[in-house]
Amino acid sequence: MKNFYNRIYSTLSSYTPLKGDCGRACNKACCQGDKDGDGMYLFPFEEEMYSSLPSWAAISETDFEYDTNKFAPLFSCDGVCDRKLRPLACRIFPLTPYIAKGGELEVIVDPRANGMCPLAALYVEDFEADFVNAVEKVGELLLSNPDTKKFLESFSRMLDDIRFI
Repeated sequence: MKNFYNRIYSTLSSYTPLKGDCGRACNKACCQGDKDGDGMYLFPFEEEMYSSLPSWAAISETDFEYDTNKFAPLFSCDGVCDRKLRPLACRIFPLTPYIAKGGELEVIVDPRANGMCPLAALYVEDFEADFVNAVEKVGELLLSNPDTKKFLESFSRMLDDIRFI
């Protein structure tokens, strides 16, 4: 699976949500470190990318069950990271691939970004087009693997609970 994630990471390697450092708009709110279990879910088998966990990171268990007896681990950091070692969820934030109830792949603004990320108030169309296209390509790659597809489906239903409150 390392090759799978290396391919995904390379799809995003030179793209960012906006031109320049979006962290300047919010003082890097999404990178403030672990507070009360804050962090990003790792996709299935992405934990293998951290066989040697950096000193600034931690991986813990969660109760997010994406398939029978399969739980997504949580990646958290101390607020300072090597950007080349960020997990997928950090690389695509505040966007996320999303499976609509009809089964179509979409790219949406992650509703969990509300209240933290000023970019959450934007529409997907307001982001750099190359970044949005890269996130969509990542979604297509995730759908090509049964485990990551199941994760993305379950994750999308969890986001529905947040989006439609």
